[in-house]
Amino acid sequence: MSENPKVFIHGTLVELCTRTEQGLPFAATPYIRLIWLSILARAQSFYPLTICHALLMANHVHLLVIVQNPEHVPKFVEYLKRELAHAVNHLLGIPRATVWEEGYDSPVILDAAKAIERIAYCYANCSDAALADSIDQYPNWSTWSDFLSGAPTEISVPRIARNDIPELPLKTLSFAEQEGFARELKAKGKEHYVLRIEPDAWMQCFSDELAGRTSEQNNKLVVQRVREKEADSKKTRSGPVVGVHALRLQSMRRQYRPAKRGKKMLCLSSFVSRRKRYVGWFKEQLLRIKEAKLLSLPALWRAVRPPGFFMPGGFLCASVNPAFVPLA
Repeated sequence: MSENPKVFIHGTLVELCTRTEQGLPFAATPYIRLIWLSILARAQSFYPLTICHALLMANHVHLLVIVQNPEHVPKFVEYLKRELAHAVNHLLGIPRATVWEEGYDSPVILDAAKAIERIAYCYANCSDAALADSIDQYPNWSTWSDFLSGAPTEISVPRIARNDIPELPLKTLSFAEQEGFARELKAKGKEHYVLRIEPDAWMQCFSDELAGRTSEQNNKLVVQRVREKEADSKKTRSGPVVGVHALRLQSMRRQYRPAKRGKKMLCLSSFVSRRKRYVGWFKEQLLRIKEAKLLSLPALWRAVRPPGFFMPGGFLCASVNPAFVPLA
């Protein structure tokens, strides 16, 4: 799936982001929410990882997750992208059309301060994109309400099979018609899967740094950062936001090409020294892989292959955790 080598390490917080090639297929409608939750719940069931925070935008997805089994992360993303692509193609009546850009971004977050910043970035994304003044008003799916509840959430979701998804009418559906379409889809779901959201679980990844601070204090800081980002976006905005009404009526068939594409990152940290240390470790591991492959010594290859490393195409080099990783 990815053009670049990747590494996933058990117990680390990773930010997953993937974008569509063009268009705005994940509109803020009841049937998109139902399909998205169905696919997300099945992905988590097949390839368990801890979902802490997430936001669905019309053309991209943000997920902050904790790695359990390193092998599961690429498979989780692959399943999510594949099934969502099939769903979009069924809804639009366009067989085998490409939906996603190649690869995905998956930086590991190395410290608690950066984790708070990235969680706030996730929820402030809709304000930054001038879709809504606040995440509270954003009509598409997110884990914001789960986060505010202060406790893990379990959602029972019916399975929406790809072949049960009919083509949408060409006309713009009213709110009532959208809800009717969603009800018909939901009625076809005979199996149910449980989606589990754990908004506070990320704190376990930085227990030493967060010692002496309660989860309530950490969450209060997240909310404060979100509000600051929303206020900054409002000050610099040149016009009104799109708004709830327009977002809910936005067509999946709308033509759109993203103007900017972020650089794929290996890691994110508030400290330059920590980031450099991690990147240096990563490059050292890749060099060991290269040397072992060039020497063509199977025993050496098995001995030096780094844990959790995935080469281009999703090839797994290893999946056992290392004795030492420069995460602190």
